[in-house]
Amino acid sequence: MNPPTAATATLAPTSNAATQVGDLVIVTTWSPTTVSGAPTHTLQAGFTEIITQAHEDGADDGRLSVAYKVATVAGASAYQAYTSNGTVGADFSGINVIKAGAYDLGNIVSVLLNRMLNGVSSVLEPS
Repeated sequence: MNPPTAATATLAPTSNAATQVGDLVIVTTWSPTTVSGAPTHTLQAGFTEIITQAHEDGADDGRLSVAYKVATVAGASAYQAYTSNGTVGADFSGINVIKAGAYDLGNIVSVLLNRMLNGVSSVLEPS
């Protein structure tokens, strides 16, 4: 796995410069809002959604979404998995990149969700 890109205040984070064609780019996006009701995330073309979860407590609501795509260009590139109708300028996104050959798209969603639901501290750490 390449070093992750820390979450920054953007919907389009930039991948690590070591990203290669064929690597799996996983984008995690958090969008808060200060009005009642969780914001929406609209998945962008070329991405596959892993999960999206709303947090609604009536005051400080938000949405956390995770999606992936296979890199088609090498190097540091911006990846925007979602658009959001949350509070403007309050979105945060980060990237994890799994090297080509180290993942199986046939079961990537079920493996990641299973790890998350079973309390693995990082969905990307080795079993």
